[in-house]
Amino acid sequence: MIVLMYVGKLKQGFTIVELLIVVVVIAILASITIVSYNGITQRAKAAALQSGVGQLTRRLESDKIASQSDTYPVSLAAANISQPSNITYSVSASGQAFCIAGKDGSVLYYTTNTQQQPTAGSCGTADGLVGWWQFNGDTVDASGSGSTANLGGQTLVAGQNGKDNGAYSFSGSTNMTASAAPLPTGSSARTVLAWVYPTSYPGSGWSMVHSYGSTAARGASSLSLSTSGKVTFNGQSNDFISDITAGLNAWHLVGYTLNNTQVSVIYDGNTQTSTLPNSPATAVSTNAFIGAYVGATNKFRGNIDDLRVYNRVLTNDEIQTIYDGGAV
Repeated sequence: MIVLMYVGKLKQGFTIVELLIVVVVIAILASITIVSYNGITQRAKAAALQSGVGQLTRRLESDKIASQSDTYPVSLAAANISQPSNITYSVSASGQAFCIAGKDGSVLYYTTNTQQQPTAGSCGTADGLVGWWQFNGDTVDASGSGSTANLGGQTLVAGQNGKDNGAYSFSGSTNMTASAAPLPTGSSARTVLAWVYPTSYPGSGWSMVHSYGSTAARGASSLSLSTSGKVTFNGQSNDFISDITAGLNAWHLVGYTLNNTQVSVIYDGNTQTSTLPNSPATAVSTNAFIGAYVGATNKFRGNIDDLRVYNRVLTNDEIQTIYDGGAV
């Protein structure tokens, strides 16, 4: 008996290399799809936040006009406005300055009483602001305290945020003055912040960003750079010179927080903390000096933008938010 056997051609499957290539292609396509989807989602979030922040700003302006008091409501509830879950509203003690901040994940938009077009970023909080010189083409105090600064020969230059006429240039021989009346005295809590663009360090003494008080022992409250560019709190023989150098010809957020003897120097969102030798006794004074020490000495060399004074200690998160948002 003859047995016939049919031998067919064997079917081959995918090789490991081919499977890997398919997996890689699928992963690439998936990543492209995810990136595209995330972009669409971010744009949708941004559009929704801009709309919500803008509508609330217009409503508050309308309420201020209707109240005939030239002040904003102390809260949204006081204006019969429902609180949006992703938008916060804060107002200065005077009622003349506000901040509306919207947040959806990493998307941030804000408005203030002087910046009413929704803008990417965050203005930080208006709670406790007693002085806010934005320097957007003028020296008006946006905190509502009414402490408009007096020009002393400074010129307008581009601000930290790139806006034309958004900062003032200080030559090292000029300074501004403003009323010191609303600023914290004694050893009470405070925060001072400013965007600075130093062009040179002083040959001796200090390059002063902001100061007030007196030259009596422990009588001043000042923010400066040392001869080597170290960010410093000056309290008139009650100082803290940090280890942080503010580099030349670049914008930096510098400042300090003070609460009795506890002082923290601020640099680009980071802080360095120390204890002062003595409790501050910041004197009551007529003028605060921008770009100089009390008595108009030790003048600043470079540009200054968005100078703020609070009557409380800002948290590290608040400081980081202001740094991330940049100058208003």
